Amino acid sequence: MDELNKLCHERMRSQCELFGVNEAELRCLRLFENQRYMTSKDIAAALGVVKSRVTKIIDGLERKGLVQRMADPGDSRVALVSLTALGREKWEMARGHVQSVNAAILVRLSESQRVDLLAALAMLKASMDAVSPLGSGVAASREGE
Repeated sequence: MDELNKLCHERMRSQCELFGVNEAELRCLRLFENQRYMTSKDIAAALGVVKSRVTKIIDGLERKGLVQRMADPGDSRVALVSLTALGREKWEMARGHVQSVNAAILVRLSESQRVDLLAALAMLKASMDAVSPLGSGVAASREGE
């Protein structure tokens, strides 16, 4: 799993270099896949970071012309963040790149291997979701033994 994790991080770094953003910025752009507008508070919660970190991420994306801030019509104290046309284009290119890499990986497998792999990955994701990164899920699972 360590080797797979390392490869994933290397791919993320390469993708960031390819699209001229850092990892936090790319993760932030990804949040807008199904959202037109988000607040800094929403972004902070989704990324698991503090609002001051979101401010730095949004500032960087804004300097690159990828996002814009506007006042919330319902509450002028709140700024709404949205992708610019360039931001949407950049995200679509990044998403397309990831999809093509994934397709190139899967095409190397037979149909039955793909089915097995995707099922195993779904099981791995469910297991990872169930275990705290701090290890409390590990202790809890051992208590039941």
